[in-house]
Amino acid sequence: MMIGDPEIFAIESSIFEAYEGLDQMGLGSFVIYVGGRSYGYKGSKATLLGTAFNDVRRRIDERGGHKSSLPSDADAANIAIAFAHENYLGNMDNARLYGIPWLQFFKILNSNGCIWAPNNEQGFDDGSCVLHFDEGNTVRIIAFYDAEDYQIEQGSLHDVRLPQDDFYGILEEWYTRFKNDWMSRPKVA
Repeated sequence: MMIGDPEIFAIESSIFEAYEGLDQMGLGSFVIYVGGRSYGYKGSKATLLGTAFNDVRRRIDERGGHKSSLPSDADAANIAIAFAHENYLGNMDNARLYGIPWLQFFKILNSNGCIWAPNNEQGFDDGSCVLHFDEGNTVRIIAFYDAEDYQIEQGSLHDVRLPQDDFYGILEEWYTRFKNDWMSRPKVA
C-alpha cells in the first residue's frame, strides 16, 4: 500500500505476516519516499512494523512540535553531514551549525522527534536517514543515505517542503489504512 506521491512525499508499506499486539504488529516493510527516492528496505521481511506504526501515531499527535533551532533556509547538505557525523561517530563536540553548538542541536532533534530514521528499526539499517521539521504551515523533510565514510551518498540527498495539512494528511491516511489492513488479517501466534 502506498499513500502520497513518491515524487514529493509518500509512505509505502506491506504486511507479510501479522502478529498480535501493537508492539510488533507484523513482519513486512515500511518505506518513506522523499523527492522520488525511497528510504528503507523494501523486502517482505524487512522489519517488524510496530515501531513504524507507533512512530507515525506519535508524529500525528505531536503535529507542529518537530522543530529545530536552525533557520528555515539552512542548507540541507550541511544538516545531513553534521547529523551523519554526530549520529554515527559522535565527533561533533566542538562543531557549530549556524552558530548553534552541534551537540545542543542534536539533542533538540532527538527531544523534538525530528529524527524519523534511523529509529532502531531494522527497515532503516540500509543507511537511510530521514529528518522531519515542522516550520509553521510547512513541513520540511530532509532525507539521504549515509555512505560508509559517514558522508552523504552521491545523489541521495533530497530536501522537500510541503504544506503541513498535506504531510499530516498522508500520515493520517496511512495510519488508518494500515491499521485496518492489520486488523483484517489472521494473526500468527
